[in-house]
Amino acid sequence: MSIGHNIKDKRLKKGLSQEQLANEVYISQATLSNIEKGKSIPDILLLQHFAEALECSFEDLLENESVVVNNNNQQGGIGYAQVVNQLSEKLIEQYEARILEKDIRIKELEQLLKVT
Repeated sequence: MSIGHNIKDKRLKKGLSQEQLANEVYISQATLSNIEKGKSIPDILLLQHFAEALECSFEDLLENESVVVNNNNQQGGIGYAQVVNQLSEKLIEQYEARILEKDIRIKELEQLLKVT
């Protein structure tokens, strides 16, 4: 099960609609739908909001997900959890597309500078 599936499962068990849960964690229903479908991955802060809204532990949402949780805090004081997740193919594709777009824009600017 993915994080999104875990969120959906807990949302349904709690009897919440996507719209209700999305409102509780201050995101759009479309964003929640994408998370539940595995099209996007929530960041650490949003995961904490989901855990609070669904009255479960942070770890419950990460169940059966390939993650590393690091509770070491180099700054002292409050312990911060950092979640390192394997990038999905979708995120890799988006990253590669952004790099390609950047390279194209650089070439366009280089051409513009040569003309002037």
